[in-house]
Amino acid sequence: MGRAHEEEILDRLLDGAEQKETSLLLRGDPGVGKTTLLDFAAARARRAGSDVVRVIGVESERELPFSGLHQLLFPLVGALEELPAYQRELLEQVLSFREGPTPARLAISAAALSLVLAAAGRAPLVVLIDDLQWIDRSSAEVLTFLLRRLAGRRPSFVLATRDRETGFFDPAGLPVLPVGPLAPDAARALLELRHPGLRAPLQRRLLAEAEGNPLALVELPGQLSQAQRDGLEEVPGSLPLSSRLESVFADRIRQLDPTTRMALLMVALDGERPGNLAEIRAALLLADRAWDETLLDRAATAGLVQVDHACERLTFRHPLARSCLLHMSPRTRRKAAHEVWAAALSAQRDRRAWHLAHAADG
Repeated sequence: MGRAHEEEILDRLLDGAEQKETSLLLRGDPGVGKTTLLDFAAARARRAGSDVVRVIGVESERELPFSGLHQLLFPLVGALEELPAYQRELLEQVLSFREGPTPARLAISAAALSLVLAAAGRAPLVVLIDDLQWIDRSSAEVLTFLLRRLAGRRPSFVLATRDRETGFFDPAGLPVLPVGPLAPDAARALLELRHPGLRAPLQRRLLAEAEGNPLALVELPGQLSQAQRDGLEEVPGSLPLSSRLESVFADRIRQLDPTTRMALLMVALDGERPGNLAEIRAALLLADRAWDETLLDRAATAGLVQVDHACERLTFRHPLARSCLLHMSPRTRRKAAHEVWAAALSAQRDRRAWHLAHAADG
C-alpha cells in the first residue's frame, strides 16, 4: 500500500527489457516495509516464470563463515553438473558435501559465479537478499564479487538492508532505492484497513506515533486493550510495544554506554520538547557522570537521534525510538533520570516540581 513508485522500479528491473541495471539495493529503517517489497518482487518474478532464491541474513549466523553463501547456492546444486570438475568439487567442499581444506576466496567466488550463471542459463533467476547487514563476512565478500562481475547481466539481484547499515558487504556502485515512511494518506488507509473503527483521537495519536512506519501502524493498536481502543480507559502516555516493534530499536539501545543511555532517557522523560544539550550536559556533570562530546554522536550514528550541535538540540529520529527506550528502562532507571533533572532545574520551579513528582515512590 502506497508503494506504487517502488513497485514500478522493481517491475522495470525484473522485466529486463532494455534495462541496463540488474541489481538494486533497498535501504530504509526497520519496519518500513523492505521485506514486503521483496515479497512483491518474488511474486512478480514467479508469475513471469523465473526461479527465485531468497537469502536472509541472520544475526546469530554472522560469525559462521559462508552461512549466507550456503543459502544462495544450495537451491542451485542441480546446476553443479554443468561446472568443470574442479569447480564442482570446490563448491561441494564449501557446501559441506565433500571433505577437504577450505579453498581460496577467489576460487570460491569464481566457482560461485559459474554456478549462478549456469543456473540462470537453465531458467530466469532472481535472487532476493533480506537483512543484508547480518550476512557473514565470507559470504558478503563473495556476494560483492558476484555483483561486480554480473553488472548489467542476468540474473537479477534485489538486496535489502537497514538504512546506513550494510555490514560486511560493499555497496559501492550499486543502484540504491531509499524506502521511506508511507505518505500520510497511505498511512491512514493502512491503519483503517488493519484496525477499522478506531476513534478519531486515538487514530491521530497512532498516526503521529508511527510517523508512516507500516510495522508500527499494524502492531501498535494491537497492544492496547479493547477498553482503551473504545475510549473507556485512558491510553498510556507511552504506548506499549510488541516484541517485533521493540526489536526495531532495542539492539541499538543496548549497545549504548550508560551515560549516553541516561542522556537519551532524560530527553525522553522531559515532555515533548527537543533535548537541550546544554541542560543535559550540565545535569549529567552535576550528577558526576562522565561526559564527552562524542557520546551523543554514537547514538546518532546508531540511527536513534538527530543531533544539531549548532543549535544545541537533540531529537529522536522516530517516536518509536523514544517509546522503545522508555519501554526498556525499568522504573528505577526512569526514577534516577527524573532525579537528575530535578537536581539540575533548581531555577525552573515548575519543571523541577514535575520531575520530582515523577521521581516520587507514591
